[in-house]
Amino acid sequence: MDLEHAETFGAIQPSLSSSQVGDFTDLLHRIDTADLMQMTSNTTESVWGDSYYPNSYLEMEKLEDSVKETTFADDMKPLSIHSVSLDKLSGVNNFNISFIECASPTHASSNSFYSTRLNKIFVKKQHAFSVNVAYSSAPFEKLRLRVMLVCAAPQDLQRPISRCQNDISKDPGAANDPHRDHILRCLNPSTIYVGTADGVAFHNRLATIIELNETGQQVVVPISMQFLCQNSCPTIERRPTALVFTLERPDGTICGRQMLHVKICSCPKRDKDKEEVKQEGGKRKKAIAEPAAVAEPPRKLTRQSSSNESGARMQFAQMPGVNERQRDSPLPSTSLVGRIKKEVDGAVVRSNSNVSTCSSTDGDGTAIIMSLKLPDIAVAVDVAEYAFMKVAANMVRCSNEEEYSRYARFLTSCRRVKSKYAQFL
Repeated sequence: MDLEHAETFGAIQPSLSSSQVGDFTDLLHRIDTADLMQMTSNTTESVWGDSYYPNSYLEMEKLEDSVKETTFADDMKPLSIHSVSLDKLSGVNNFNISFIECASPTHASSNSFYSTRLNKIFVKKQHAFSVNVAYSSAPFEKLRLRVMLVCAAPQDLQRPISRCQNDISKDPGAANDPHRDHILRCLNPSTIYVGTADGVAFHNRLATIIELNETGQQVVVPISMQFLCQNSCPTIERRPTALVFTLERPDGTICGRQMLHVKICSCPKRDKDKEEVKQEGGKRKKAIAEPAAVAEPPRKLTRQSSSNESGARMQFAQMPGVNERQRDSPLPSTSLVGRIKKEVDGAVVRSNSNVSTCSSTDGDGTAIIMSLKLPDIAVAVDVAEYAFMKVAANMVRCSNEEEYSRYARFLTSCRRVKSKYAQFL
C-alpha cells in the first residue's frame, strides 16, 4: 500500500494479517487529516486554501476583528438598519435648525410660539410655521432633509403616527389625496412624501423629504410646514410629540440629526405659559407687597355742644377761609368741630355717621343723610349750592303733587345748609 506521507503514521508491519490491515485502512479514512497536516509559517493559509474550510481560522479572526470594532459612528450606518432616535448629531456638516419667530411673537393672536426654555414649538392646526435649516456641504455633495413627527416619550418612540379619520373625513380633498395619512405637510416646492401609516422602522415612517441643492460653508434654507391634526386626536392621544430632522445622503447615510419638541393645540399662547410655569415648579407666586407705613390720618371736624364753646372758637379760628371779622363774630348755636376724629385716607367707612337714612325722623325711607369732608368753607358753600340746583331741577320735572312736595322739603334743607356756611365767607 503506497500512501502519500505514510511516514507520518509510522511503519506498517508487514506481518499483520489482511484483516488487521483492513481495519487500519478504515481508521485512516475516518481520521480528519487536516488536523495532522503541518501548518506553514503563515497560519492563515492551508494546503487546500481558505475556501476549503468554511469555519477556518482566517474566518474566525475576521469575525473577532469585526466584533472588537466599536460602532463609534452608529448614525452613519445604512438607513435600513435604523430605528427612530431623538439624539442630536451635528456631524461634519454642522447641521442645525432654528425656529423663525412670527412678526408678533408675544401677541396672543399669533398661531405659533417657541419656548426657548422648553425647546418646544406650540402651534395651531392648519397654520404654517417656519424653521431655518443650516448646514455645510462640499461642492457636488448631494444632501436631503427628512422631517418626521414622532412620539417623544421613550415608551412611545416606536409608535407610528398618522392622520386621524375624523380630520380625514372633514377634508373634502382627502379622497383623492395619496398623502392623506400624513399629519405633517411641507409647503416647500418639490417635497416628497414617503412612508406608510403603519410603518415602524425609520425608513418606513411617514415623513417628508426635501432636496437640499445649495452647497457652501454655511447654507441656510427656510422650511415651512403645517400640521393637519392636533395632539388631542385619537391617533396621538395627547402624547408628547417631537419633530425629527435628519440630514441624509442619497444612499440613506445619516449625516446629522436635530429635534424640536412640538405641541399642536388650539391655544398655543396659553399652553406655552402653562408648561413654562409647570417647569418652574408650580404657579408663580405673586409678590406680596409690604404694607406701607401708615401716615397720620387727617383730622376730621365734627359738631360739639355749646358747653365747649371756647375750644370750638379756637379751632374755628384756625380753619382756612375764616377772616379777621369772622373770628371775632359769635359762633352759631351749633358750633363747628371741637372733637378730633381719626380717619384713614382712601378708606371707605360705612357707618351711620357718614351715610344713613332718615326714615326715623321724617318718614321718608329713601332719603339719605351724608357727611362729607371738604377742604374749606367756600367749597362747602359751592357743594350746597349745587345740591340746591340739582334738587330744584328734579322738582321742576315732577309730574305729581306728592313728589313735588317731597323735593320741596329737600330744597329747603339745601338752602338752610348753604345759608349756614355762607355767613362765614
